[in-house]
Amino acid sequence: ATAAAAGMKLSGRVIACLPLLFVPAMPLTRSSLIDPPGVAMLVGGILLALAGLRSIERLIPSVPDEVEGSFLVASLLAMALRAGVGMRAALEVIATHGPPDVVEPLRRARRMTCLGCSWWRSLQLVEDARLAGIGWAVWRAESRGLPAADALEEWVRAAQEERAQEFEASVRRVPVLMVFPLTLFVLPSFFLLALG
Repeated sequence: ATAAAAGMKLSGRVIACLPLLFVPAMPLTRSSLIDPPGVAMLVGGILLALAGLRSIERLIPSVPDEVEGSFLVASLLAMALRAGVGMRAALEVIATHGPPDVVEPLRRARRMTCLGCSWWRSLQLVEDARLAGIGWAVWRAESRGLPAADALEEWVRAAQEERAQEFEASVRRVPVLMVFPLTLFVLPSFFLLALG
């Protein structure tokens, strides 16, 4: 993912900066570079090239974080369950000292459990799709009489694979989306700087 994003960023920068190669060649024309049309074309071309560079870089997807909070929650919970810690005690500790991006939803889930809701149901009810996935994995395992730790580890593998596929899909869309900044910014920049 890092290599793909870096490669796209490099090729986008090279393509967007190609029109700027005309700028050092402008003195070779042996004409005045300070006349108003020449300055206007130079400034306009440079601004269009920079706008193209900026818009191309915004299209490139960012590399996903190494460890998402919900993946860490599910992995910690699976390890705690394998070590013999109960679901309630493990989630209490994770809700108190868990990853920052999921602490608030976990605290809401803990408040629901204090009102009598089961942990798996409270995880489904919080407005976090990943934590809801953890809740569904635990519910399916418990309803089938299977170890919840296995279900959680399988959920982490499936969620990580899904995230990787989403990133790959966004990477494949970038070359198609680059047509718009190339047409709107980079090609006019080529024209203006070449004319200048």
